[in-house]
Amino acid sequence: MGALASKLAQSTQSTSICAMVRYFSAGTSSKTFRPRRSFLYIPGSSEKMLAKAPGTGADTVCLDLEDAVSYNMKEEARKYITKAINSTDYGNMEVIVRINPIATELGRRDLDYFLEQSSLPMHGFCVPKLETVDELTYIHEKLSSCEKERGLPPLSKVVIGLIETPVSMINLKDILASQGRSRLGAVIFGGDDYANAVGATRTDSNEEIAFARNWVLLHAAAAGIQAIDIVHKDFKDTQGLIEECKLAAQRGYTGKQLIHPSQVAPANQYFAPDPKVVQWSKRVVEAAEQNEKEGRGAFAIDGIMIDAPTIKLARRQLARARACGMDV
Repeated sequence: MGALASKLAQSTQSTSICAMVRYFSAGTSSKTFRPRRSFLYIPGSSEKMLAKAPGTGADTVCLDLEDAVSYNMKEEARKYITKAINSTDYGNMEVIVRINPIATELGRRDLDYFLEQSSLPMHGFCVPKLETVDELTYIHEKLSSCEKERGLPPLSKVVIGLIETPVSMINLKDILASQGRSRLGAVIFGGDDYANAVGATRTDSNEEIAFARNWVLLHAAAAGIQAIDIVHKDFKDTQGLIEECKLAAQRGYTGKQLIHPSQVAPANQYFAPDPKVVQWSKRVVEAAEQNEKEGRGAFAIDGIMIDAPTIKLARRQLARARACGMDV
């Protein structure tokens, strides 16, 4: 990796090395990388909004049963979501259902309801306020049992965990080291819920949640999974969203929670691999393939020696760029 990192470091316009490495390492290595640059919440109680989800261009649509749905609409929203998933062509989108907290009876009923719909073409669940190993283990075992009973492939349903309370933060290392970790596709930092829990006053600078924001990213990187950033609540503030996306991507986050379709395009742009990084990776891979044909070993590009780890990382970078729909 040293050669590629050194080359990129020479350009102040390129993506930071940390962000580049996050794109290389995020996700389980044995699985195809699935971009989650834009993680768009859709209220489960709105049939109109559910119908519009495929046209948003989001990498992931999260059909919401929690914050966006009033208590008296929870059961109705489950039916709306089921109908929408069964009747909608989402193309290559990832379709996730956000249940209520699994520590609550409502959350457990949500999970059981959708497990009964085993043929429902959805990819998994977003679990809010994931606080303990026991909670993740409960979900993992429930999903594993369902997969076994229905003859589905193991780990066919992914879990996206929302880390948004002080207890979540303290237990995050253990959660990511538990057996259920194998099912986690990403963790999400819930900045507003965390701020409320600790009594912080939210500001445009996000300084008051900076420690927790970095804490979630640090543990996600150590576990080799994606980290999805906070919501930018003012969906009319496009420039503010762009600045927040750029900063989060530079730090190493791989995606952004969104609450409006207008936020999708900026998130998709700024959480994609930097085009300069992609072009350099392409040059590395092409040169490596040519050298292999000619039976040569080590080689250099622009005076930089290219080693085997650099070639491996460059190939993974190109794979991620393709997954994001970039022309490589």
